[in-house]
Amino acid sequence: MVQYDFLSLTRAPAEAIVRLASSGSAPDPEDLAGWEYRGWFTAGSLPGLFMRKHRKGFYRLARRGRLGGYNIPCHPGSARTPWVDRLRGPGSWRLGWFLVAEGGESLLLDYSREDRASRLSPIRGVREHLVQVRAGDPTLLVSTLEILAGRQVRRTGMGIYERHARSPVGI
Repeated sequence: MVQYDFLSLTRAPAEAIVRLASSGSAPDPEDLAGWEYRGWFTAGSLPGLFMRKHRKGFYRLARRGRLGGYNIPCHPGSARTPWVDRLRGPGSWRLGWFLVAEGGESLLLDYSREDRASRLSPIRGVREHLVQVRAGDPTLLVSTLEILAGRQVRRTGMGIYERHARSPVGI
């Protein structure tokens, strides 16, 4: 069996990531809370058109006791170059806020349920199914993304995530 790390997954064929996503297990939400991950959308992923390289953070929502999260777009470059935030104003530009729902073999990152998403934003139709590549190890994750288009659900890409640093949000 092939042992993947973050860099090798960024170069892996789409079929390998789909296999990992379907055979992986849901991470424990407590293992994600308070962390940011380096993120990479695979070639052909719809979100990768404007934000291939990004960071994804997870935090505990105080008012609801649930897990939420955000994305930070980073300057383009290869997976070997540093993750440098695209800045807007005095700090990092967080967007794509989501709520995390448990269920089944993956965690569901639901972009429609977070209050910060505009009612007209196309991101409201995005769902991301997140799994850990190795059981019990939340440091390397993969995801499949889908979008609700009317009554149809369409796969729009895949993401790869590696634990990077503590999240400054919600701490």
